[in-house]
Amino acid sequence: MVSAWSGRNQLVLGQQKVADKSNEITAIPALLSLLNIKGAVVSIDAMGTQKAIAEKIIESQGDYILALKQNHETLYDQVTNQFYFREDSYSQHLDKGHRRSEIRTCKVHELNWIDEKENWKGINSIIKITSERIVGDSRTTQNRYYISSLQADAAYFNQAIRTHWGIENQLHW
Repeated sequence: MVSAWSGRNQLVLGQQKVADKSNEITAIPALLSLLNIKGAVVSIDAMGTQKAIAEKIIESQGDYILALKQNHETLYDQVTNQFYFREDSYSQHLDKGHRRSEIRTCKVHELNWIDEKENWKGINSIIKITSERIVGDSRTTQNRYYISSLQADAAYFNQAIRTHWGIENQLHW
């Protein structure tokens, strides 16, 4: 089952069953077709980071923030390499609770050296989120990367990407 979750309203806007012997990649466009996403920001995890899905969102007059992993090897390499240079925008946020602390650092770049940008309709920004979690004496760090059709600052992306995970914390329990 693929769900469209409104982080702002804390409710499911729609659901689409994944067909037998299929996956989310075919269910996401079907779900998007059921929704009016004009003016909305659609965030999707790495499974849904597909050129056709990005195109569908843009054609529906929405914007996207799509998680990027190594299954898009060339784009992933180009994006990760950009963050060795100075970022265009930077934001940091600290969360404390449940005996842990988390520092989320967001860095945003425009598409200066991304050759793959021609293949992604509407792409305007690349984003890196570094999450540092501290629980007692244990400290872990994880980097996550995203592409987006938005031109926004790091503070906006840091909050929007954090809000994306509301579906995991409030729906998938």
